[in-house]
Amino acid sequence: MDEHFGAFVAFQKHLTAATSGVRGSGWGVPAYEPPGDRLVVEQVYVHHGNVGMNTTPLPVSDAWEHACAERLWTLVNWDDVANQFADVTSQAG
Repeated sequence: MDEHFGAFVAFQKHLTAATSGVRGSGWGVPAYEPPGDRLVVEQVYVHHGNVGMNTTPLPVSDAWEHACAERLWTLVNWDDVANQFADVTSQAG
């Protein structure tokens, strides 16, 4: 997190803002971007054909009516996400 966002709290603010900013149906998505070898945050709207280019999504949080934007931090198993991130980055190299 520090390498990609400066600190976990900066990542937390970025993902919360992206998730909260979705209008209607959509998701806030932290994802790994192999070409840049970096972690990014994306907004994905609806679910048909609107996915990040060249990224591997990590946890995807449904942002319908912003129901989970703030609770995301207590609902997600962040140790599992760290393991997913380690897996995708090791496969990319």
